[in-house]
Amino acid sequence: DMELKDALDAAGSRQERDSIENIAVTKVTQTNFSLSNVRVGIQNKRHPMPYDPANFSFSYSHSHSYTTGETTVYDREDNWRGALNYSWTPVYKPYEPFKKIKSKSKWLDLPKKFALNWLPQNVGFNTEITRNYYELQERDMESTENQNLPLTFSSQFLWNREFNLRWDLTKNLHMNFQSATNAEIEEPYVPVNKDLYPDQYSVWKDSVWTSIKHMGTPLNYNQSFQASYKLPLNLLPVFDWITSDASYNATYNWVRGTDLEDGTSLGNTIANNRQININGQFNLEKLYNHVPFLKKTNERFKKNNSVKPKATSLKTNLRNKKNKDGGKNKPGDRDERLRSKLPKNKRAFEKEITLMPDTTIKVVHSKKTRRIIVSAKTQDGHAFKLKYRRMDDNSIRILNKVDSATKIKVSVIAKQPLDEHSWYRTAQSVARVLMMVRNVSVSYRNQYAMSLPGFKPMIGNAFGQGHGMGAMSPGLDFAFGFIGDSYIDKARENGWLMMSDSLATPATTNKTEDLQLKATLEPVRNLKIDLNASRTMTTARSVQYMYEGNPTTQSGTFTMTTLSLRSAFEGSGNANNGYHSASF
Repeated sequence: DMELKDALDAAGSRQERDSIENIAVTKVTQTNFSLSNVRVGIQNKRHPMPYDPANFSFSYSHSHSYTTGETTVYDREDNWRGALNYSWTPVYKPYEPFKKIKSKSKWLDLPKKFALNWLPQNVGFNTEITRNYYELQERDMESTENQNLPLTFSSQFLWNREFNLRWDLTKNLHMNFQSATNAEIEEPYVPVNKDLYPDQYSVWKDSVWTSIKHMGTPLNYNQSFQASYKLPLNLLPVFDWITSDASYNATYNWVRGTDLEDGTSLGNTIANNRQININGQFNLEKLYNHVPFLKKTNERFKKNNSVKPKATSLKTNLRNKKNKDGGKNKPGDRDERLRSKLPKNKRAFEKEITLMPDTTIKVVHSKKTRRIIVSAKTQDGHAFKLKYRRMDDNSIRILNKVDSATKIKVSVIAKQPLDEHSWYRTAQSVARVLMMVRNVSVSYRNQYAMSLPGFKPMIGNAFGQGHGMGAMSPGLDFAFGFIGDSYIDKARENGWLMMSDSLATPATTNKTEDLQLKATLEPVRNLKIDLNASRTMTTARSVQYMYEGNPTTQSGTFTMTTLSLRSAFEGSGNANNGYHSASF
């Protein structure tokens, strides 16, 4: 053994000196360089355009690691990543063709609030290319001729692309679309070293550029689509008690299959999932309130039944006032003064007015009711036939036509409130019991999923559709979930499926239907009863489409709520009648 310094001093040449140093010293060199979210902030601030430079951003990174040592000639690893992002969010006013309608009628709220968004809310695109290359050259420690072991290398070249679109066509209709493609840039299995293997590097370069021009070879594709719509029924006065919405969700997935060593493909796998949701909410209390009598009934039974303190009588006030004054004033004068301030008829209102030709007069009586008796007299005390119209609970409008100015005295007397009649209160109590159903909600869900292995076609660049075996495969109906079990026959007729007995993985389908009903009953105040009903049915099928006759296995579940009162005291039958149940 000798020290490294002595061995380096004894070396006969610089090349020999470097060789000794590489073997004796382990060196690790690492470098990193990155640019993140680089963009040019040039944009039309008032109306962003799709071609604005600010919509684009760029990222790049490169990491390099190089190691030499006693057993390693070199160990090199490189990682590259380049990404381009695009996002455009337009700013504009929606198209509202009926906004300028001047009518204040609530029946016109639906067209007045209609707005069409003629551009999407956001358009986004992202593309990312990543490459990893690893190369290891080890020394043959048992060789005396300084030989190297065979070169070890690995490489991975991927191209990922994403696209998303969000578009709310109206205030109630919303849509969202997303897609993602993971592709592989194919390259020959050769070491990528321009200095050591120039010929192999040239072959690698040509292969990579050819694959890039064809957008790479897809490994998998994922797509999702969501749409929701809220019915604007609540904008119509007669349907303001109804709230309803619906949603549609669909996913589509394509996965590249495995190739055997002899080049035989086991086929790709496609799968989709579709879900439909419909919800309805019926506020029956709001419906009842459309009828004035029922509205007053609901208001009456909503009030707290707390006992109000009894009002102090007028006589007690006068007695207390008298004691407080200490008898300084005469009792008769003070009582007479207080009585003079009281109206002779609490339900009466009187006012002298002058009717003018071609003029109507509004009279405010402040009785807070439409149940009134209106009369009028002239200056000489004769009855005057009055024509009027009730404007609201506190005013009327005189409509009489006269030839000259006429002075009359108008008297408005409020009728006894209906609430003070026993028959009216009884009718309200009966109506309240009949209105016990306060809310009803309905929810329906339909879900369908299919997985289909042995699918031959590759996918293209739009909506995951291929063009090698027909116009579109597997078709937009499959991509957006508009299919059923019959799609398996369609795919087989189009030649899209591998009909080999060696492929034993069956096609599978799953279907779920779920119905939920809920109701809230309130027969009396503070007593609420919730009723729930449900019906759920699931069906799962497994289809061996590659065999003659399509052998199919089916299973499923079924659950449903039921009222058991009828069968609670009913026997279960016996063997003689086949355990027959009259209820079921």
